[in-house]
Amino acid sequence: MKSFFDQTVEVQEVGGCTALEPYIQRIRNGEMTRAIVACDTDLTSFVTPQVQEHCNIIR
Repeated sequence: MKSFFDQTVEVQEVGGCTALEPYIQRIRNGEMTRAIVACDTDLTSFVTPQVQEHCNIIR
């Protein structure tokens, strides 16, 4: 990644979309400003149809 990006990046696996929810909430309310959450939307779009968009949350 160093040839493309000059920042240090850490990737953490948390185990699933329900485990990401605390991180998503902290990003939305401004507690985490330097974090990005990436997740798939396989079944979550059916369970929670009202997904709020945020530039630090990648679905």
